Amino acid sequence: MQDVLEPEADSASAHHRHTSGISIRNHSQAFVGLARDMYFAASHSPEEASEQAAIVCHNALFLTDRYVDCERVIGAKGARVAGVCEWITRDAKYRAWLSGGNNGDSNDNDNTRLLWSLGGPGKAKKMTSVFLIEELERHTERIDKAELVFFFSSVEDEKRNTAVAVLRGLVHWIIAKRPQLVEHALPCFELLERTQQTLSSPEVLWLILDKLVADA
Repeated sequence: MQDVLEPEADSASAHHRHTSGISIRNHSQAFVGLARDMYFAASHSPEEASEQAAIVCHNALFLTDRYVDCERVIGAKGARVAGVCEWITRDAKYRAWLSGGNNGDSNDNDNTRLLWSLGGPGKAKKMTSVFLIEELERHTERIDKAELVFFFSSVEDEKRNTAVAVLRGLVHWIIAKRPQLVEHALPCFELLERTQQTLSSPEVLWLILDKLVADA
């Protein structure tokens, strides 16, 4: 009987040698056991769990890098010719929009602050957009707690040619700039089915965006 028990005793002794020096502190991760019989234990604090949920939410929203999209426009259209786009900074409607005032149209709503620039093919809309991004980045740097958020839509790119794509891009970037605002989006990403619905629903994404902007 002793011959039968000795291997188990040796195994227990080896197991003790492997584990006796390991302690598991609060909120740490550790593994114990023999090489052939490994056991894992993990514990996460509420703060760590919240941080992980925020990361999952933010990553799920990602579609495309807007700065890469901007560089694609420049690469496709070529470098901007100096003096071509500066006219817009002198436009009365643009200046009124930038300052938050009414542009003279009696139908304007001061709280809307929407500037719509449109033009036919070949009117340098994309290059003007690139120019405005550069201008507005410099402008917002001088304003406390101001952030510039933009999204390049493209009819040729299925990742960037829908309302869902635009909303996901804006929500993703606002959360990247103001991580504390992710709390407004987290309830919509708690379950896989809910996440899938959120990522394909312009209505849900609009509600999230509205909350982000209101709290920004």
